[in-house]
Amino acid sequence: MRTVLHVRTRCQTPRRVSSSGLLRLPSSSTDGASSPVSLPVLWQDDCVVVVDKPAGWLVHNSAWAGPREDTVVDVARRQIAAGLVPVHRLDRGTSGALVDVDHALRDDEAPDAPARPARSRLVPVRRSDVERCSLVAVELLSGRRHQARRHCKHASHPIIGDASYGKGPLNRSYRERFGLARLALHCARLALPAAGVDVMAPLPADLRAPLALLFPGIDVDAVVAAAVGADAGA
Repeated sequence: MRTVLHVRTRCQTPRRVSSSGLLRLPSSSTDGASSPVSLPVLWQDDCVVVVDKPAGWLVHNSAWAGPREDTVVDVARRQIAAGLVPVHRLDRGTSGALVDVDHALRDDEAPDAPARPARSRLVPVRRSDVERCSLVAVELLSGRRHQARRHCKHASHPIIGDASYGKGPLNRSYRERFGLARLALHCARLALPAAGVDVMAPLPADLRAPLALLFPGIDVDAVVAAAVGADAGA
């Protein structure tokens, strides 16, 4: 999933950024030390910046997340523009594209908030010959908290690595046998038609390697690109 950041200026002609364009993020550690982590900038113009969010990073701090820590938005504001705010959020364990605009964020909904309609389209892409698992493309037709994860669970196909909605023994098994030590959820494509943005985020190494073991003999990157629209980002 990519991250899009909105800048408080007039829009100019959009331009695609080469893979050498990087946003530097300090990675947190338990002893307080930090080491640089590079996020490719996939798109940048005077209105929007799109970067790849790595798994393990919060998009922004909230009461749900616990103690405050450095986040993608914090670093983006320091590195790019102070007025950046997120349009949506990717869970800590999710990688890929994220959108920010010049509007204040509300806190997450209270647990007792009334239910609101939520729609997702789940499309099976490829079944593994090694394990009882599949690659699935999820198109979000609305935006609700944990929507993709909750809808997959509701369909009795929880996402591997999901500590909240998945199955612990299954997650541990995939971690030990295939090295899948994260939530297997990635935002591969992000489109903002009004802003002229349509970009794709490549699979990160911590997903590509386990998928290569689960789907041997196929080009997983090509399969994912075809599933979400091969012409995106072209």
